[in-house]
Amino acid sequence: ADDREAYIKYLKDNNMMVIDNSPLAVIKGVRKGATIFVTWLTIILGTGVAFILLTTVSRFVADSRKEIGVWRAIGAKRIDITVLVLVRMSILLLFGIAVGVAIGYGVSALIAKSIVSSVNGFTGDINVYAPGGGNFIGSIIVSMLGGQVPKLSIIKLLDPNWQLLGSRLGVLAVISLVVGLIPAARAARISPVTAIRDS
Repeated sequence: ADDREAYIKYLKDNNMMVIDNSPLAVIKGVRKGATIFVTWLTIILGTGVAFILLTTVSRFVADSRKEIGVWRAIGAKRIDITVLVLVRMSILLLFGIAVGVAIGYGVSALIAKSIVSSVNGFTGDINVYAPGGGNFIGSIIVSMLGGQVPKLSIIKLLDPNWQLLGSRLGVLAVISLVVGLIPAARAARISPVTAIRDS
């Protein structure tokens, strides 16, 4: 492994093209692609969630116009109304995140269970050390993997990347709070007299 890395470094240092198709490089490429995909998916879904929250909170402000007018008339400040709207929006956001993570984890568990059973069944068929022997392709794969075919574990497949998950949820929360300021500011500007009269 050290000789291979030294050779790749030599090629790169001399401006030669290096195509690394080792299993490790393929896995790194897949992970990089998955990270890019998740980032774009977060942006697209975050925009959709922000739009839904904007609509929902704007509807809440419109329906609560009279109550907001009464609160303003009895002394509530604009900042109090803004905080009220943002707290209600945050509760909706947290509920949505909890439901989304639960559904996503459940679907991931079903997919991981299917992958584990398929891969472990396949590797059992090709593993030359498995009961009943193996085949020629199995011998090649086993030798590439250092003499053994590792068993996949559903627990390892479901172990989330907490840093990636936290950063994406943080971005979603920031987008939602920024969007939530629009109806919150609108609610804070409601005149008590006008709101009560219009209701």
